[in-house]
Amino acid sequence: MLRPTKKVRIDQLLLRKGFASSRTKARTMVMAKTIYIGGRCIIKPGILVSPNSKIQEKKTEYSWVSRGGEKLFHALNYFSFIPSGKVCLDIGSSKGGFTDVLLHFNSKKVYSIDVGHRQIDEKIRKDKRVISLEKTNSRYLTKKDIPDPIDFIVCDVSFISIRKAIPAALELASPKAKLICLIKPQFELTKREIGKKGVIRDPVLHKKVCFEVTQWINSLEGWSTVGLIPSPILGSKGNKEFLLAAEYYK
Repeated sequence: MLRPTKKVRIDQLLLRKGFASSRTKARTMVMAKTIYIGGRCIIKPGILVSPNSKIQEKKTEYSWVSRGGEKLFHALNYFSFIPSGKVCLDIGSSKGGFTDVLLHFNSKKVYSIDVGHRQIDEKIRKDKRVISLEKTNSRYLTKKDIPDPIDFIVCDVSFISIRKAIPAALELASPKAKLICLIKPQFELTKREIGKKGVIRDPVLHKKVCFEVTQWINSLEGWSTVGLIPSPILGSKGNKEFLLAAEYYK
């Protein structure tokens, strides 16, 4: 009599079959909802499946509420950062592209803040996991605004340097919190460096900004950068942008 085949975790099977280079990467693939078995999307990395399962990886093009979603989705997958079950903070939420991605990864709660108002997409506003804080300047955030310790911080701001936009938020981070920032060189340089048209094409200036922001993050107590990559798409006016990932070791 044949013994029944012992089932294994899907993240272990993805690693075993070469779909992922690590368990963490395998978990990210599952949480991104790209793994299918028998036509069914697998959404939990701990689910048990047959070791003989036929696995399909479907890299679906998602329709985020704004093009910013594509940038964060790329970063989460590249760095294997998983916001599932985490309390998150989206700085500069605007229409809610970054928040949309965090919800897609099953975040527990997302505080979406922006200095503007009536910008966030209705789909995002109606999600019960979202706490929309409009007319809120991230420079002055306190525990009164966000009483929860923040596990995951994302940032996409314009017309202000990251170095001014996120310090208050970082003070609200929980131990082992993670951070992903979209670096926009045109808002990190001086007016003289930017020039008249506002589009930065000089790779030397790109390198300068990335180095300075990375050094700044590393200078903050408890924070350490994990890596930095180019954004998969350009900014709305054609500027090259970068995605920086960091972790908090408190």
